[in-house]
Amino acid sequence: MVWELTTADPSAGEPVVTRHATYDEVFDHIRATYDPGGYYADEGSGSLQNYLHGEGYEFDYRELDT
Repeated sequence: MVWELTTADPSAGEPVVTRHATYDEVFDHIRATYDPGGYYADEGSGSLQNYLHGEGYEFDYRELDT
């Protein structure tokens, strides 16, 4: 199994798709890529997504059979 993350990034012209080995790696990627300064470091994954959604990001992730 692999996790696919599709991100609507307001600075990108089209959705960005990445794949990750685990669910935790999905959120590690979100934190490292979209909150590199750690502004939301104390937030859980749901709150992190909500705050980033307010900045124009949208995240869709799903588990795929490999």
